[in-house]
Amino acid sequence: MGSPYKHVRLDWFRKHLEGLDAQEMKAQGWRAKPIQVWEDRAGFECRFRPLSVTLSAHHVSGRRWLRLNIAHPSSIPTYLDVARLKDLFIGVSLVGVQPFTPLTRLANGQRNFIDVWACLDGLDRGALLDFDAALDGPTTEEGPSAGASLDG
Repeated sequence: MGSPYKHVRLDWFRKHLEGLDAQEMKAQGWRAKPIQVWEDRAGFECRFRPLSVTLSAHHVSGRRWLRLNIAHPSSIPTYLDVARLKDLFIGVSLVGVQPFTPLTRLANGQRNFIDVWACLDGLDRGALLDFDAALDGPTTEEGPSAGASLDG
């Protein structure tokens, strides 16, 4: 069975790749051009650290998504690595979502990577929790007031 993405036009993905900030990539130790480019993904490597990135295009439920896969040969990438690379490869203005894939679904037992997904077309209201608002206080009147104790 062929790829479900083969009929999806990926001009938007090429434009995204062309829009990456080459100077910032070099400043953070990344090669400005991908080491490999396929129709729906591109691979990048860091010059100073054993990190690699694959940025891929996905079309799901009529929306364009970017998937950032960050891999390290011997350990899970750090939170700071993930946050910086999400901003560098996906962009500061898009929300990145990190799914927790069941261990049984990991390819080849690879566990030293983190995926971050971002929707380029926006999401319907309520499709994802507004995490910043949730941390700032309750979003409904039923919840405790800001700063209230859970003890009552």
